[in-house]
Amino acid sequence: MFIDFASLDMIVNKITCNIKFASRCLPSTKAFGQIDVYMWRWLVSRVSQFLSCFQEVKALRKAKRKNLVIPSVKKQGSGDNTFEGATVLEAKTGFYEKPIATLDFTSLYPSIMMAYNPCYCNLVTPEDVCKFNLPPKCVNKTPSSETFVKSNLQKGILPEILEELLAARKRAKPYWKKQRIHLRRL
Repeated sequence: MFIDFASLDMIVNKITCNIKFASRCLPSTKAFGQIDVYMWRWLVSRVSQFLSCFQEVKALRKAKRKNLVIPSVKKQGSGDNTFEGATVLEAKTGFYEKPIATLDFTSLYPSIMMAYNPCYCNLVTPEDVCKFNLPPKCVNKTPSSETFVKSNLQKGILPEILEELLAARKRAKPYWKKQRIHLRRL
């Protein structure tokens, strides 16, 4: 019987890495699930989607503080659903004699979200606007006719999360800059 030790070694290394990953990740996901009243099995089954799950958990935590409930929605369809979004034009490299504008959409998108305060907890119907006698200066109306309460009346969960993430990013930048400098020295 022929044994390929290189393949066997590779399999053992892969199993070892998976065990190390699980031993580090599972306790934290279990604690995460206990804190935010998530089912641990649900979290573990989505470890590969941990970052998006983290954002969802942040939204649930904020909603819980405001006594709101966010329903768990099952994904329908094959995932081929498309939606209309921004047009992305490829940049043309070269020398430009006239000045050109460069837009940083990484921070522009959150800024717009924070300024206009769109959030499912701030969505009001036209009937609500009339019922509560909300003046136009207290609401933002989107081009697709949804109406959201402005942040001076009630700050939305999504804009709050974005503010926290941008603040965390701002705090982390100097740390990562130091780490890059440290790595260059090595």
